[in-house]
Amino acid sequence: MLALITDFGADSVYPARIKARVLASKNTPILDITHSINANDINEASYVYRLVADSLETGTVILFGVDSDQRYKHAEVIACKYNGHILISYNSGLLSLIAGSDADFRIICSSKSRHAIAFSTDISEQLSQIIQNGDIDQHPTIVDKLYIKKPLTPVIQSDRLTGTVIYVDSKKISHTNISRADFDSFVNGGFFNISLSRHERISRLSETIEKYEGGMTSCFFNSAGFLAVEVYRDSAEGMYGLNRGQTISIEGK
Repeated sequence: MLALITDFGADSVYPARIKARVLASKNTPILDITHSINANDINEASYVYRLVADSLETGTVILFGVDSDQRYKHAEVIACKYNGHILISYNSGLLSLIAGSDADFRIICSSKSRHAIAFSTDISEQLSQIIQNGDIDQHPTIVDKLYIKKPLTPVIQSDRLTGTVIYVDSKKISHTNISRADFDSFVNGGFFNISLSRHERISRLSETIEKYEGGMTSCFFNSAGFLAVEVYRDSAEGMYGLNRGQTISIEGK
């Protein structure tokens, strides 16, 4: 299976060009995870992958069409194996956000000129081969050109844990980078307040999304194990200003 995560936009024809090239060489199931990643936001793209990773079958090839505005700067398309999947992206640091800097990264395609690498034409043959073989070992290892990015992590102080909203989904749920492990370590079984705004705090967690009448708010850990905030029949973004890039704090004793 080929799965696509891109910032091309829902109305773009570019994903169709990629799919047409792949289907022309092999009858491969193709899954559109999203084409609505904010432009060039590799942090959001890596986060969305984590949200769906446990639903993807082993051997799935995930193509990240993100940061394409900067493709003239990225001379390579690279790949790595992670969590039973094969991940492919520009050499933009995106894959290191998911797999870390020590993963075995392979060069799928490189350009030695100012020619930009286009997914729909320049890597279609390599992509089809990877899907068919289920492997990337035949491609050379990238040695000294790897672009590394570090994930945005929460800041822990003595009485406060501060995270960041990384992703707001189509249901207007705000997803943060505060993991369950970060939360449990900070709270340590004690009292806590999740500060949503100057006047709104929540001191309980929901096991799943809870549906309340009247715009009630619930905080829960999403499928990737990160804290998320939902306002029933409203949005955490609109009610609390928890849009992408905004901070959220947890106060403890």
